Amino acid sequence: MLLHGLASIAGAHGCGRAMPCPYSGDCTHRNVGQTESSFSSIPVRPGKMTTDKPQFDETPGTAEEGGFAADGRDMEQTPWGSYRILADESDHKVKRILVNPGHRLSLQCHRQRAELWCIIQGEAVVVCDGKEMRLRAGQWAHVPQGAWHRVLNPGEGELVFIEIQTGNYFGEDDIERAHDDYGRI
Repeated sequence: MLLHGLASIAGAHGCGRAMPCPYSGDCTHRNVGQTESSFSSIPVRPGKMTTDKPQFDETPGTAEEGGFAADGRDMEQTPWGSYRILADESDHKVKRILVNPGHRLSLQCHRQRAELWCIIQGEAVVVCDGKEMRLRAGQWAHVPQGAWHRVLNPGEGELVFIEIQTGNYFGEDDIERAHDDYGRI
């Protein structure tokens, strides 16, 4: 189900938005808690989530720099691209993930965490429990705990997205793979 704007829990006129609905006429927007399906996408209107100051440096490290990001955090290289851990706390983990053109992550599920993906750059084909959805920069996808999912970069440029993990365990060993293009099953 496609949802417009940012999801919230309180709306002045019943659409579930904390802010006034930007669309005129009868509002049919719903918040994340009201979706008919557990797999949802929320397109974000450009400029609505920007701040005056960046929260972190998103400049990726290169092989020439020894695999480190500009802020000193390690870049983990993978067969499909790379990722960098931006936050690793007891109640959440945040990653910046880069997927190379034409590559995809394994078809996988996590038993102890859910994920929220925000597309930053490029185009993604997201598959979650058999449902396929194309997303662009500024759109979100929610992957429920236990859902089989993967992401593909169908474009000619890099796909970059932020992954927010919530649950009770965030280790890389909480990955069950059903299919993998790189023989990691």
